[in-house]
Amino acid sequence: MIIYDIKNDSYRTTIESANLLGIEVSTTGHMGGDAGHGGKTEIKIIDEGGTCCEFESYKENGCNGLKMIFQGDSELDTITEAMEFIVKILKKHRR
Repeated sequence: MIIYDIKNDSYRTTIESANLLGIEVSTTGHMGGDAGHGGKTEIKIIDEGGTCCEFESYKENGCNGLKMIFQGDSELDTITEAMEFIVKILKKHRR
């Protein structure tokens, strides 16, 4: 995957339960700087079937935010597993 003209590794999986939750994580890892010169990371969370979820971007006190709402027991399980997958990939590449 390419983020801001920088080629990087991309990892994808589907978490399966009563719902299907797709996850894609792409990162350059550290590149030695801030947003202008440092690494780039992209995380996608995709409802691949039966996932009761909502995503909402917002501003609060001049800062950008993202709210994710998952409803249901299966959704709790799949988003937990998805977050563990995301953390595993990002920890591996931040060195």
